[in-house]
Amino acid sequence: MRRIPNVGSGIADALFSPTGKRFVTDCPGLHNGTHRVYDYRSGAELRHVESPCSGLATWYGDDHLVCWVRPDGTAGRRQIQAIDFTGAMVRLLVDVPSDASNLDVIYTYKRGG
Repeated sequence: MRRIPNVGSGIADALFSPTGKRFVTDCPGLHNGTHRVYDYRSGAELRHVESPCSGLATWYGDDHLVCWVRPDGTAGRRQIQAIDFTGAMVRLLVDVPSDASNLDVIYTYKRGG
């Protein structure tokens, strides 16, 4: 087991990339869309990602993250976006209107194709 200092939260089921070679965490105490991507074997930081995410990020393939975003910066409309490691959106997955309530979004991915 290895301890990596200054690592923020992550969700165990979503922490590791689909291949298991990387893991992602939020930066501790920031809560502003700042994430770090690490190599699973060495614990070395591979990427520092600044994003529009309003919560924990998880994986969308091995080279992209997915997270909730408030595109207009208000508490109204929300989106689930796939982002690259620069924080730029590469795909809009869900666009939730501001009048939607009690919405659960569940998605899965298939490894290897």
